[in-house]
Amino acid sequence: MGGECSRCKWHTAQHEDWLCPELTWLLRKVERGLLPAGLQSTPFGGLNMDASQIREHMRVVGSDRQPVGTVDGIDRDRIKLTKDDPLANGEHHFIPTQWVDRVDGQEVCLKQTAADARSQWQS
Repeated sequence: MGGECSRCKWHTAQHEDWLCPELTWLLRKVERGLLPAGLQSTPFGGLNMDASQIREHMRVVGSDRQPVGTVDGIDRDRIKLTKDDPLANGEHHFIPTQWVDRVDGQEVCLKQTAADARSQWQS
């Protein structure tokens, strides 16, 4: 089989998807209680980005690096986007912090594309 693993970019012929070396490494850390910086355990046993890294005025971009909006603040487990952004149509929108893949400098990078995020955000 061809292609790359979506997690570690290895060729899928080199490993089974469920046995991705990067995922296996992360699971071993979780089992030992040694989570990588910026990650926290969720009540359901999964991993969630630590929202304390997200700051007001950060740019939010999709996995395709296209703009989604600008952070106005954090409301519990949701990111509130500014209503002044051109894509916001004068309304605040909210996206779950679970959508965040990572914080990269002044950008909040999402796990899904910008179009997918905008189609699912809440007003």
